[in-house]
Amino acid sequence: MNQNPLLARLRHHVSGAIERGECEAIVEKPAPHYVIFPNGLRFAPSPKLLVNSLFNPKGTDAGYYKVKRNGVLFFIGNEPRLFLVDNPGNYRFFVTCSRDESGRIRYMFSTSTVDEKAFGLPERYREKSELADSIISDVKHFNP
Repeated sequence: MNQNPLLARLRHHVSGAIERGECEAIVEKPAPHYVIFPNGLRFAPSPKLLVNSLFNPKGTDAGYYKVKRNGVLFFIGNEPRLFLVDNPGNYRFFVTCSRDESGRIRYMFSTSTVDEKAFGLPERYREKSELADSIISDVKHFNP
């Protein structure tokens, strides 16, 4: 294989400079990770990407999500609607949430029928649990 000697020297020089700490390697920023529910609702990882989706010919995202210490909070518009609880011991489940008059987020003990239909959550507990595990593992992998 014929390699351009100038390119070979440049690669050698740059890799040597990186190893010596004279410059930093250029690291590509990973693509944002979207969460897609079984019914096709797509959630962006930030409000900014949600706004950008308004101009996407493939369609607009339903909302965005925030990774919290103990789970993932899903917003539709600017209002919280669903929280995926990630308890220690890998016990994961969905609950409905909303803001009260003071602006604090309040969490129910389970999901409402309206939110289960809106998000396309499975009816069976096992399938719902597998969906929760899948979302948590994906979100943690792409948002360390």
